[in-house]
Amino acid sequence: MVSEDAPGNASRRLAAILFAGYKRLHPGDEAGEFSALSLFRTDVIEPQVLKFGGRIVRWTGDQIFLEFQSAFRPCDAGRR
Repeated sequence: MVSEDAPGNASRRLAAILFAGYKRLHPGDEAGEFSALSLFRTDVIEPQVLKFGGRIVRWTGDQIFLEFQSAFRPCDAGRR
């Protein structure tokens, strides 16, 4: 992704897509799936993304679209 914040200033950003696969892990238990995913988001995903300088662009079910300034940052965040 390339965006122009101001005329003549282009900056590069990396988009990352994560897929948790909770529907497969909790078949038929939508309430349990939603509860586990919400807890995982607030306790694990959001702090890691922010810690490594990323931002959550969109969260849909068990798929997450993230944005980082560097290709190394999402890798570092995912390893933790």
